[in-house]
Amino acid sequence: MPVIPDVVESEQPAYLYGYFHERMAYYRIESHKFLRPPYEPKSK
Repeated sequence: MPVIPDVVESEQPAYLYGYFHERMAYYRIESHKFLRPPYEPKSK
């Protein structure tokens, strides 16, 4: 199920906005590690 950051942000209490943005930045950076599978050449 996809998560829409704008919707989640609007549901957060005001005092959690900073924390929410820190976590979003962290997980966006982490997600770049998983965008592409490691390269494995085909065996012939």
